[in-house]
Amino acid sequence: MSITPAALLCVITGRTPDDVDDALESDIAKSFALNASAEFWARHGVQHPLGADFTGTQDLIPQTMDEHTVLSYTAQVPMSLMKEVVLTGTPDDVIDQAAQWRDHRLRYAVVLNLSTLQPSLRKGLAASIPLATILRGLKKLRTTTRHDELETGNDRKASRVTSLIARRGSSRHRSGRPPPCADQADSDRDLGEEFKPTDRVRIADQSHL
Repeated sequence: MSITPAALLCVITGRTPDDVDDALESDIAKSFALNASAEFWARHGVQHPLGADFTGTQDLIPQTMDEHTVLSYTAQVPMSLMKEVVLTGTPDDVIDQAAQWRDHRLRYAVVLNLSTLQPSLRKGLAASIPLATILRGLKKLRTTTRHDELETGNDRKASRVTSLIARRGSSRHRSGRPPPCADQADSDRDLGEEFKPTDRVRIADQSHL
């Protein structure tokens, strides 16, 4: 039995860079950063408001926090942290960031649209247009190595899953490091090998949730 490298990739996008920044700077979007571990926060020069030993979502108990407390926490979230915990930007930005996960052996991506987490209902709904562009682009994102070939049996039963079948270049992650939680690629992987038809990444669209 093989294990397919998979991850939940959260996306905040918009029609323009300004729309994206407005969403990222909103309290409701910043509240999502509370799910990130203290280690993530420390990389951006701030301590997690729930303590230096906070390990992530499993430690978060939202029913113990009132509105004032949450707002005081979100005020501490730097923009750089937001740009690390989610894939964010215009479609080309998001696809390039997803390519970093692809380069670190991700073979199954579940995309969760967080673009509606913002004060503007109009901009949140309008973000569905660039989101559709992102999903089309991800379906054209091809793996760079012959390793980790996709299974074709029971995997075909997964709903809303398509193969990503075309090449796309990638760029370094904004922070200059591999995407968060992505495993480092093996140092001996051969990037020069010829592509095989089975070397594809798949995406499950959860934007309807």
